[in-house]
Parts: sequence; structure tokens; C-alpha cells
Amino acid sequence: MDEIREKLLKCLDNNGIDLNEDSKQIDSISFITAIVDIEQEFDVEFPDEYLLIETMSSFEKIYDIVELLVTNKSN
Repeated sequence: MDEIREKLLKCLDNNGIDLNEDSKQIDSISFITAIVDIEQEFDVEFPDEYLLIETMSSFEKIYDIVELLVTNKSN
């Protein structure tokens, strides 16, 4: 498992978010605290257009966004 995937899973788990369940069960507070944790963990900032639960409704969607932000940060 790659480093981004491991760290991302840890951030989500620390906030009680299990994306195997119905994403509509995620409350806004858990979502925001998870986003803050992810931003701190990866030293990135999510653009506003990504800050919707619908945009990040699966682990793979979140992973793709984080991977893109981390890649752009290092370039």
C-alpha cells in the first residue's frame, strides 16, 4: 500500500469515517475535521470546488484529489 493511501485511511479512520458505508451518513462536522486533518497531514489545501461531500463520496475520489494536490505541490 502506498504512503498516501495509508495516511489518508488513517485520517479518515481518526474521524470515524468509513466510506464503505453510505456516505450520506457522514455528518458535516466529521467531514470538515477529516478535511482539516488531511490538509495538515499532506500540507495541502483543498480548493473550494472540492469541499463538497458529494465530490468526496468515495475513498478513490478523495485519494485521486489528494494525490493530485500532493503531486502539484511537489512540482
